[in-house]
Amino acid sequence: ASLSGLSVPIGLFEKQRNGSSDGAPMEWEFPVSGGTQVKVKIFLIELFNGVTGPGQRVFDIALEGVVPSAMDDIDMFARAGAKKAFMIESVVTVSGDGILDIDFINTGLENPVVSGFEIVEFNEASSRKASQTLVVKEPQNTDYQFDVYPNPTSGILNFDLENNNELPYKLEVFNTLGIKIHELMGNGSGKEQIDLFKLGASHGMYLIVLKVGNSDRELHKIILR
Repeated sequence: ASLSGLSVPIGLFEKQRNGSSDGAPMEWEFPVSGGTQVKVKIFLIELFNGVTGPGQRVFDIALEGVVPSAMDDIDMFARAGAKKAFMIESVVTVSGDGILDIDFINTGLENPVVSGFEIVEFNEASSRKASQTLVVKEPQNTDYQFDVYPNPTSGILNFDLENNNELPYKLEVFNTLGIKIHELMGNGSGKEQIDLFKLGASHGMYLIVLKVGNSDRELHKIILR
């Protein structure tokens, strides 16, 4: 494996953790004090000989329920080629529960993989240092408020969007295989209700993905009982 200039032990990239074969998100939880701003570095490499070109393994990574632009549609082969390591990073504030949630989201192609993590407290001085990739600081969202309920649900799901600047939005519902089962698009605020069972859903977890204007995508996990 090639380290592509990374100052980390080469042994880090000799093994990987893979997402499950059923397509469910690969979920990681790290104890971090609530309210702490951290820089999350994620180390990746394409080792699978079955991936021979771009577009064969593409996935997203959500930090605290939001997919930052630096971790959207990650294609390791397109980024670095075969057996060449690289690192992506983003900054996020840990929620009040004291758990940093990192979710790898399958797009329906090869399963997500990861070689390692580095999580460090973020401060402005560290942000001035040279970096191999762009640091994306999560914006404080004032353009809209979104709520989806109840969760867990027995089938009926309500969406409540307060869109202060009348921005365009797209809301998508995915099963754990990455298959889209519903989509809503519009402008401005609104309330919607859907019946998951009428969409052919079965019991389990579903992902609600919302994008409003140019904001990062917002991810919600829903349990259908």
